[in-house]
Amino acid sequence: MSCETRTIIAVADETWTGPFATPALAVGDVTELIVFVTALDANGQVAVPARVQISPDGEHWVDDGASFTLPYRPGEVTFARARHFGAWLRVVGVLPEAAMIRVSVTIACKA
Repeated sequence: MSCETRTIIAVADETWTGPFATPALAVGDVTELIVFVTALDANGQVAVPARVQISPDGEHWVDDGASFTLPYRPGEVTFARARHFGAWLRVVGVLPEAAMIRVSVTIACKA
């Protein structure tokens, strides 16, 4: 049995401050995925958590249970794995006051 893979660029070059969320991504045909967050630039915040959220409709969200720490040095990459989720997915979190990170978010999917 072969599996199909694809890569989704959720965020190509975006600056996050305060509360943040990636766009809602339709992943209903996916069985598992890995969310990669790459820091392109950051102002030195440390240990800021991010969470994976899932949704049945792209509007009503619940935490999936997958969480990870955002990268905080340029070029650093962090990730989270997700399986058995709804039809929609996003990454959310809150940066502390005055913190900033410029990121790229890539999702590697298996269907």
